[in-house]
Amino acid sequence: MGTEAKGIPSPSVIPACINRVQVIISTRNRLADLRYTIDHCLELGLKSEQIMVTDDASTDATPKIIRQYYPDINLYINTTPQGYIRNRNAMMKSSTRDFILSLDDDSNLLSLADLSRAIQLLDSDNDYAVFSFGVIEQKEITSLSMVEEKREFYKNYIGCGHIIKKAVLDKIGYYREELVFYGEEIDFSIRCYQNGYKVVGISGLFVQHRVDRKEREHQLKANVSRGEYSVLWRSSFSVSNTLLKIVMYYPLSLLPFYLIRSLLGQFYFYHIKRNQGRSYWKGLRRWLRMYSYGWQERKPFSVEEFRSWSRLPLYVTHQLTTH
Repeated sequence: MGTEAKGIPSPSVIPACINRVQVIISTRNRLADLRYTIDHCLELGLKSEQIMVTDDASTDATPKIIRQYYPDINLYINTTPQGYIRNRNAMMKSSTRDFILSLDDDSNLLSLADLSRAIQLLDSDNDYAVFSFGVIEQKEITSLSMVEEKREFYKNYIGCGHIIKKAVLDKIGYYREELVFYGEEIDFSIRCYQNGYKVVGISGLFVQHRVDRKEREHQLKANVSRGEYSVLWRSSFSVSNTLLKIVMYYPLSLLPFYLIRSLLGQFYFYHIKRNQGRSYWKGLRRWLRMYSYGWQERKPFSVEEFRSWSRLPLYVTHQLTTH
């Protein structure tokens, strides 16, 4: 397909760069999903010592089972929920490897060759900070249609499948733990952009996110108001962190417009469309409490920088057909 001419590594050789990868997974009460993901990593040829797992105070038997069946992986156990952002930071900071592959407990790579090509591309340019995989949201994949491969740059990446250079984290800082839940990817992507780094991907390289959205929504609604990880808890952070992003990074002349648009848009989405008014008001109160923090941390785009960044595609721009 002439991938070398486009600056895309060839899939023909899987080099030793795989040994430079650290896999990190934050989990809570998803033992079966987690075991599938770990087993899949090992089946691809990754070593146990390359895998880090943080159990975020699961109430099931996750820590015991993981210790029993995977004694050589790096397992960290929280006694109280800390949130996946803090968990990922702790694992990334403790890693001594060059590249951090972050997976959800219910996501997996499709091949080791895909990982190798992603690492080679990241390693080919000092300005490449994050590799963004495309995501297939299906529990089972029987076959895939061919996708024309090309290198693309994005304004963001998806949390369930991406790779970050450790050197970039050490230089510009790790995830913003004040966010707690949601919004860390776009925040880090903006900081990358402002420091001259890029989020890059190859259309055609994917991770599988083994999720049935209808089933997941049903599970979350059944846990709508039970504290950490409930749908109320999750959605409230989405509201507050979206508004916080605007305060921290958007140009002053554009700030009123985008704040009003976000407030109205999220009110419609949560309060009217999804009947989750409590999430909206809880998130709004949290944003008001954090407004001074956002202003203190404010490092806005210039108007021209903002326009240039806004023109980038959000994630992957192509479509994939599964059969």
